[in-house]
Amino acid sequence: MENAFLIIFDIETTRNSLTNKEEIIELACIKINNSFEVLDEFYTLIKPPCSLSYITKVKTGINDSDLNDKPSLENILASLLNFIKEDMIIAHNAKFDYKVLEENFNRYNLNIKNPFVDSLSLLKTIFPNEKCSLISLKDKFRINKNHHRALDDVHSLREILIHSNRYYSEKFNKN
Repeated sequence: MENAFLIIFDIETTRNSLTNKEEIIELACIKINNSFEVLDEFYTLIKPPCSLSYITKVKTGINDSDLNDKPSLENILASLLNFIKEDMIIAHNAKFDYKVLEENFNRYNLNIKNPFVDSLSLLKTIFPNEKCSLISLKDKFRINKNHHRALDDVHSLREILIHSNRYYSEKFNKN
């Protein structure tokens, strides 16, 4: 990752009962270098085109009133694209995040071309006999941050990557 940046990415969504699609309600990214230092951060709550589902409210603690004065997804896409540029993106369970992001980009005739890495798959190779959900890994590494909140989850994943890199380096004696 020399002279390159990695974007740690997470979204929180709600199911739109009319379209049966996931709507982004919270988006967070941090840009890190090869030393895992945070160089920049992008965070926003987003007003979706539908009401939040009950399960979304319970899981995230976000309510419709929290989003009333927030920008729509369309209004933050240019800023998001400027932030992620062409950098590699890593997300926990990236298939979900990528699918939702791609669907939402397509809605506005935009494409996402960034390479996506799934930290879930990556961490399962490092810890093959362990649960690798974000919650399990946060417990394993004693990371005390909220779950199902995008900004806390990207910072948690950064800490997990630091611990995992250290573990891998020690186990295989590699730098």
